[in-house]
Amino acid sequence: MTGVLQVIQSSALPTALRESTWGFPILAALHVVMLAWFGAVLLLPGSPRARQWAVGMLIATGAILFALQPVRYASNPVFLLKLALIAAAIAIGQRRWSSVLWIAVICAARAIAYF
Repeated sequence: MTGVLQVIQSSALPTALRESTWGFPILAALHVVMLAWFGAVLLLPGSPRARQWAVGMLIATGAILFALQPVRYASNPVFLLKLALIAAAIAIGQRRWSSVLWIAVICAARAIAYF
């Protein structure tokens, strides 16, 4: 598994983003903007399509951020918890507990840096 993660980490896009001055900051800012968009969609009544789009964009930007340091993230227990919470939130859809799970995802994401 580590070999696959190292291949991902050394591929062209993650390497270019890590080596560029503005690549990572722009991607991280876009991820935060998508998080804010998702939070608005989650808290305000809106269309399911807007929610799906926000989740899709969060997953896309998050996947690229993951590709920058996959070996580090894959061994982080809080990151693995975050992935499990995302899977659970997506699986239960728009039920009452999904909001609680999404808030837990955000808390876990903030805690990744400390583990």
